Amino acid sequence: MEKDTLLLLLEECKQGKRTAQKKLYDAYKGRMFMVCTRYAKSRQEAEDMMIEGFGKIFANLGSYNFKGSLEGWMHRIMVHNAINTYYANIKHNTTVEIEEYTEDVPFAYNANDITYEALIELIQELPEEQRVIFNMMAIDDYPANSVSENLGITLTMVNKQYEKAKKQLQHKIAKLML
Repeated sequence: MEKDTLLLLLEECKQGKRTAQKKLYDAYKGRMFMVCTRYAKSRQEAEDMMIEGFGKIFANLGSYNFKGSLEGWMHRIMVHNAINTYYANIKHNTTVEIEEYTEDVPFAYNANDITYEALIELIQELPEEQRVIFNMMAIDDYPANSVSENLGITLTMVNKQYEKAKKQLQHKIAKLML
């Protein structure tokens, strides 16, 4: 979308014009849904996160200052919304011990052998805290100290959960490839 068109669209969105908001939503819903899918436990939760995230985007369009891409700004809002959803749901979570994978998993497969959809499904199977940490660090490129700060847990715990998540995914992928 060219800059003048985007400026006009954003201005109309700020004014609350539904047709403009629908155009912005339609232009970015696919990419924002994929962000939410990585953090959510289910498709329904991802849809709810995305709808709520777009509500926050429309409410905060006045704070977008055109430093960096609009998509990047929207992406950050979706990730923060996912983290907030995690916190809102944490009281309903129970702690489940996951078996440790102490042996290294041989990588006898090509990364292109697994589809994006299959990888997302495997990520969604991770325990919630591990899933959130893995998404923030491996996919959204947050540094460990930022994850620690955002989630209110120690840096040691972040690193431990991240390593557990990676090992579980390696094990699941290797098992899937057999």
